Amino acid sequence: MTNKDRRTVGLEEDSGIDSNFWILPYGNMMTIVMIFFLILYAYSYVISQKQYESTLVKIQEDLGREMSEEELEQILMRQKELEKQRELEKLFKEAGLEEFATITEDEQRVRIVMKEPVLFDLGKAELKPGARYALGKIASVLKVLPNEIAVEGYTDNVPIIGGEYRTNWELSTARAFNVIRYLVHYSGLNPRNLAGVGYGEYHPLYPNDTKEHRAANRRVEIVVVKSAGAS
Repeated sequence: MTNKDRRTVGLEEDSGIDSNFWILPYGNMMTIVMIFFLILYAYSYVISQKQYESTLVKIQEDLGREMSEEELEQILMRQKELEKQRELEKLFKEAGLEEFATITEDEQRVRIVMKEPVLFDLGKAELKPGARYALGKIASVLKVLPNEIAVEGYTDNVPIIGGEYRTNWELSTARAFNVIRYLVHYSGLNPRNLAGVGYGEYHPLYPNDTKEHRAANRRVEIVVVKSAGAS
């Protein structure tokens, strides 16, 4: 034992202080903190349950009839989908992506239409660096939804000469699956909810008669399938 250690022990013996005196109050403090967070969790659960129940009652009052639990769940899911659509629209506006992407909706689907320049170089299927940022932002909104999501690739009708892909069909399919790979491996979307398909040149938005129309036809669409009966 060094002289310093002897001095420390001597001080502890002289003062009557136990070197482990802090353990008991520390343990008590941690117990109190744990109980505090459990109370907060329980409180938030009660509040959410009350909000859920009041929402169900309000829906039934507005419709003037009682509904099955399944019908009510479908309506709530539809409301959640609408909220996510508004989040996506806000996201696109904030990120300055409106020039390259649009959001459309019908009774069955919400479509996020992303034009080629924001995702890929001409004739390529590798994601551009900026595309990863945009897809990550979109995924942050989509990954909380249980809906099925299809990623669809499209091209114009200009034939491919040379290069890695022999046909527009192959190019559009490769692009769709590269988007899926990013959504799953880097953004955490559930792979069970995702599917990909390449349509090549066969589903154009416009006739391939001008440079602008061909550019619009080169696109990737992320399609969110709405819940059954939720429209």
